[in-house]
Amino acid sequence: MKLVESERNFLEEHFNISFSHNREETIKIPTKHLLNESNLLAQFQRLSLYMNTNTKQVIASQFSKRYAYTIVSPVLFAMSILNKQLNTDLSSSTLGLSLDEEKWKTTIYLSDLEMHVNTNDREAFRSAVWQSLFRDHLTPIWHALATYCHVSPTLLWENTAAYIFWLYEQKISSMFELSPCVVEQAMDDFHFMMDHAAPSDFGVPSHPLKRFYTPKNWITSNQKQVRKRKTCCLYYATSDEGKMCGSCPKNRTLVKIDDASITASTAVHHALVQAK
Repeated sequence: MKLVESERNFLEEHFNISFSHNREETIKIPTKHLLNESNLLAQFQRLSLYMNTNTKQVIASQFSKRYAYTIVSPVLFAMSILNKQLNTDLSSSTLGLSLDEEKWKTTIYLSDLEMHVNTNDREAFRSAVWQSLFRDHLTPIWHALATYCHVSPTLLWENTAAYIFWLYEQKISSMFELSPCVVEQAMDDFHFMMDHAAPSDFGVPSHPLKRFYTPKNWITSNQKQVRKRKTCCLYYATSDEGKMCGSCPKNRTLVKIDDASITASTAVHHALVQAK
């Protein structure tokens, strides 16, 4: 089922996605070209000017964070909230890079083709979305980054997981205009993905996200609950001051004061698991 105009407008307003090519971008790249070493490294050479580094591992990690947010957020939102599957085929999608004097931005251009999916079978529907998004789109790109830039796949998948957590635990959970039943369905999608999604949905031997879904802890320095990362995303290498992310495992200012403190979302998750 295709998106209606209001749904397309909502996704374009809230995420870095477009269903038409009328936006002005500095560069537009067919996403399948990211699988080619020379094409990939040529774009990273451009991005190096914005990251204060020429180290491929650092650039690959920062790019993967931006790309994960750009492609994963709207696709999973469409699945959980709109009950629609977006067309993420590598052969028909395009990455837009906007480069100005101070910052860079990514936009994903998707073809709004009708996807024939049986949404009455929720598990089959979710699996179809995840296979299209992860197995057929993101996993090949992460493999290219790992191969050509020598960056750990574990790091790339944790960068991906961070935006999945943000989408469900913060973005969707804070949208008061959504009905409780819609939010409940979205959270069920999220917990099912973390606990029961098959590795084959991601195109990898083992579930690449589950290990990162850990309880949050109250951090005194941040004055908020934080899910501490297991890998460092290398953001500090792009900063002259060596500034680290708030959840970085190398950040020694992350002092826990309550190991048992977890977010409401995580608490509900564990309750659901115990109930099954």
